[in-house]
Amino acid sequence: MATKEKNIWILLIFILSGLVVGGLLGELASKVDWLWWLSYNQVFGLENPIVLDLSVVKITFALMLYQGVPFTWHMLFIIPIFIVLYIISFGIGMILMHFGVTLNDLGNLTNIALRMVFYLSGIFYNINERLKGKLRFFLLRLNPIALCMNELRKVMLQGVMPNFEMLGIWLFIGIILCVIGVSLINDYENSYAKVI
Repeated sequence: MATKEKNIWILLIFILSGLVVGGLLGELASKVDWLWWLSYNQVFGLENPIVLDLSVVKITFALMLYQGVPFTWHMLFIIPIFIVLYIISFGIGMILMHFGVTLNDLGNLTNIALRMVFYLSGIFYNINERLKGKLRFFLLRLNPIALCMNELRKVMLQGVMPNFEMLGIWLFIGIILCVIGVSLINDYENSYAKVI
């Protein structure tokens, strides 16, 4: 049993190492004309203020139709869950944008932190089924991405109501982060050109 757990941790370390090295190689290859294909990535989100491209959601709905997942009225709660997620992302992004001007290595640290949050957020696994005890309790309360993924899974696949209490708490935290981030940008906007 100990070797199986050890093998899982070794696999996780190899996957994380490969992603970091792959990201670095992709970044370096983007500067070479004939290696552009190594740095290929797909961007989703806001292309301009009018068009919102959420191709992942379209694919999810297509897979749901294919797999026979029943559509319920609970799926309407996808919209407030995404609103909470976008507000949190915007607030954190504004704060990181402010500090990213003066701290040169913040981009590298952010990349590593985002990969860690990605693997701790239950994208490829259901946190409620795979994790037990305090780890599950803390992940679903301290990681807003894990909370949103868990709530999306509940409303889309299980057809139940989301946890409005935790979504409300993270909405409040996200609004506070947005206010802090935007005020930082407004206060220091004249000094950014001096730093760059």
